Amino acid sequence: MTVMRVNWRDVSVNIAGVERGMADDLAACLALATPDEIPGGQCDICVTWSDGEACVRLGERQYAVSSTEDLFLLLNTLVPARLIEMVGVGRRMHTAGVRVGNGLLLLSGEGRIGKSSIMLEAWRSGLEVLGDDWLLFSNDFAGMSPVPKPLKPRMTSAQFMEFGRPARFGTLFGETRLLIGRGEGFYNVWDQPLPIGAVVFIERSDDAEPKLERIAIVDALPLLLSQTILCGKSQTLAGIAFARVLAARNIPVFRLCRGTVGSGATFAALLAETRPWF
Repeated sequence: MTVMRVNWRDVSVNIAGVERGMADDLAACLALATPDEIPGGQCDICVTWSDGEACVRLGERQYAVSSTEDLFLLLNTLVPARLIEMVGVGRRMHTAGVRVGNGLLLLSGEGRIGKSSIMLEAWRSGLEVLGDDWLLFSNDFAGMSPVPKPLKPRMTSAQFMEFGRPARFGTLFGETRLLIGRGEGFYNVWDQPLPIGAVVFIERSDDAEPKLERIAIVDALPLLLSQTILCGKSQTLAGIAFARVLAARNIPVFRLCRGTVGSGATFAALLAETRPWF
């Protein structure tokens, strides 16, 4: 069985059961080099089709999808996760980020808070997005770089029909998602971290309009420690080290109560308030 090998940094993921065209599309979506075709051997991800349904196996995990579009969305999730695992990245944060000038605006918050939707608006405005899920810390915690993951905001089929930009659409883990490849205006310099210019913690609010306020580092520390910061030794120590860098470099930290208005208005207000710091 032919195996397609996708490479990132000095590691690779072997995928069995996908056609050459899908493997090429996958690598292009992740902004990686064209995959190598190898004559069989051990595979990390195995895809088999039966009765119109694909079974996708990654280690002990198993997934089922019923269309090639859904398979493509799933592979764009599993392959980057496996690559990051193999690289052994020890310093990463569950956060979204967009390039503003020569710096990085970070948006952190709990799952389903709206990071992906805000990053979609940033991308539509012409800014370079680093990601909407995970970013990698530099060794000194002063900068962050992207991982090879596409943008996957939740979106209905009606919203997709009105989107009007190159993108793909399907279902991932029971949710409809828009898929925008990293070749479409993203920041893709994997090993050149952008310096952090400002950090924003997103919270929910019943107010209509978004509200942004600057907070002190000491008040931001509990928010930092509540976020998913992964480090090889200690998540808590990594959060404290990050807070010290923010304080030493006078990097502003904000709390954003996003309100009930749409993501477009929220991003416009966010950018207007934070741009002076870049």
